[in-house]
Amino acid sequence: MSSSEFSRGSVKRGFEALHNLDQSGKHAIVQAVSVVELAGVPIPFASPRLLLRMKQTGREKDALDLLFLRELLSDPLSG
Repeated sequence: MSSSEFSRGSVKRGFEALHNLDQSGKHAIVQAVSVVELAGVPIPFASPRLLLRMKQTGREKDALDLLFLRELLSDPLSG
């Protein structure tokens, strides 16, 4: 498998995972993603709330991320 095939597969799986997070379809996910353009390249960033949903996998390596995101979202100054 070439690196471009791997990248396309990874991106496709990522979009499928995002779509599966939201039963109402793409609209809520699109609202939870902001796009920043760097050097002419659009780069999507998930909101902290969307990241929290994405990290609820039960995997040990996501546990610290969950702690951080829960703390961030409970802080009234974090917006």
